[in-house]
Amino acid sequence: PDEDFVSAIFLNVFGRAVQAGGLAYWAGELAAKSRGQLVLDMTTSALTTADGTDGKAYFNNRVDVSKYAVTRQTASAVSRSVSETTAVLSGVDGDAGGVVGAVDVVVGW
Repeated sequence: PDEDFVSAIFLNVFGRAVQAGGLAYWAGELAAKSRGQLVLDMTTSALTTADGTDGKAYFNNRVDVSKYAVTRQTASAVSRSVSETTAVLSGVDGDAGGVVGAVDVVVGW
C-alpha cells in the first residue's frame, strides 16, 4: 500500500519514522503521481528543510558521503559493489562521527 511505501522512503530519507500528518500528506501526494516523482519530491523537501529540523542532518550527511564515494570511485576507475556502498552508509546518521568513519572507509578503498 501507499502508506508502506511512504513510510519506507521517509525512513531512508530522514532516518526516522514518519509522523501521522506527514504520512497522510505524502500518501495523498502519491495518489496523484508516480513513486519516482514522490521520491524526488521528498528529497527536494529534505534539501529545502530548515537546518536543525529533525532528519535534515541525517539526509545531508548521507548525501555528502554518497557524493564523496562516487567521486572517489570515478577518480580511481574502480567500481564498488552495492553491498560495499550500502555498508559505508550504514553508519552514517545525523552526527559528524558517522561521516568521518564512512570517509575513512572510502579512503581505504
